[in-house]
Amino acid sequence: MMKKFIAILLTICTLALATACEHANTTINNNTTPNVHTQSTPTDNTSTNSIDDDILEWDVNEFTIVGEDGDNIPKMQYNDMKMDSQGNVYIAYITSEETFSLAKKGENGFSVLASGAVSERTLDIGLITETEEEKDKLYLPEPVNIMFDSHDVPYVMGYLNECMVVYKYDENAKALVQVSKHELSYKEGEEVYSHKNLQENFTVDEHFNAYFTVLHAPLIKTEIYIQPDYSRYVLEVIKYDVENNQFTSCFFDDVKNYCKLICTSEDGIVYICGSKIFPNGSVESAMELHTFEFLDNGSVIHKNVQTLAYSDVSDISAGAINMWLDENNNIYVYYNYNENFGMKTSKYIAIISNGEIIDTKPINKYLVDSKKRPIARPSRDWFYSEDGQLYFFEICNDKRNDIYIGKRDFSTGEITKLREILLPEKYMPYVFDIISDGNGGYHIAYLLESYKGICYFHLN
Repeated sequence: MMKKFIAILLTICTLALATACEHANTTINNNTTPNVHTQSTPTDNTSTNSIDDDILEWDVNEFTIVGEDGDNIPKMQYNDMKMDSQGNVYIAYITSEETFSLAKKGENGFSVLASGAVSERTLDIGLITETEEEKDKLYLPEPVNIMFDSHDVPYVMGYLNECMVVYKYDENAKALVQVSKHELSYKEGEEVYSHKNLQENFTVDEHFNAYFTVLHAPLIKTEIYIQPDYSRYVLEVIKYDVENNQFTSCFFDDVKNYCKLICTSEDGIVYICGSKIFPNGSVESAMELHTFEFLDNGSVIHKNVQTLAYSDVSDISAGAINMWLDENNNIYVYYNYNENFGMKTSKYIAIISNGEIIDTKPINKYLVDSKKRPIARPSRDWFYSEDGQLYFFEICNDKRNDIYIGKRDFSTGEITKLREILLPEKYMPYVFDIISDGNGGYHIAYLLESYKGICYFHLN
């Protein structure tokens, strides 16, 4: 009974912490360039006005609940939504400690195609008691992610028995069949490393390759506890080639914390942005942009492209919030930076072209009215660029049934509220998926506040 009480209490604390942080579990599919409204070179106001007019006419359509079995549905967790090249929408979600489901949208809502096996990562908490097995543990589900091959066959990647496993949907058998796995065990000499943040920054390129990262940290054991040494992270960057069913990975040490973001360009370059602590043990820190290029022979070329922020007095607490590419392969990085010994945090957007920072602008205003909604904290914004304007969704954590759509003039910093959309159901803050439909609208899915299902609708 005590263990269950502790687990419930820590789960509540974890959720509270997530809603207070702009980097909590928002899954807004921000890693690929939207395939609509993505021009980056200003021309005239015609296109911008057209986008504004389209947004003003948006409405909530095709509303449905995925998994509407009421009390028969276990507590759902992380979900992913993807669209194939034919416009078919899929959602994957975890339904229990041992299973996930893959559902496909049809004319009458979503139908579950098949289910697969997953495991939960265990996070040690508290002190060691009489035996190591008696330690209290907090169980946290890892995300599942969707990808496709060249024939639009869906695949799902998840965590199972210390491995990342890949399932392929077999149309004839009406089942998800495990086709590959990647072991996550990592040792350096006699040190054993734990893994965390599985499949963060998951993204796919147009060549049917999936990329994601895993952080590893050495385990420290004393007489009273075992815990990871978070000051000695090792970053594993992993590629999965869907067409050839092959994993490739590389390890990158001297990492303090890399943000949950990866985006890929047409030439197969993977960009990762995050904060780093220097190896001499000083408190100096920097936020850097790195590239990883996976070659056909299995080797990986790693380069440091740019230092976006640097401090010799305090750590960079949050690092990058969002990152995306436009159609010209310019990189946009939206990030936090601590100033005045960490007492003030400012936000910026940097544009990087050909490895050089060509512009940086402060971004410190939101659409949310702090006087009317004093406890609301906007989630990280999701941007796309058009004619010098940055369009974005703004989601707040005060559980009101609304989201905002706005635009920001990159040259002046001026923000304009275009729409407030009332949502059909109460949501769990920061657990959103938003993907372009390719025709000027968006598919949106989010976890219900009750954890009893996923709300989906088409905004167009």
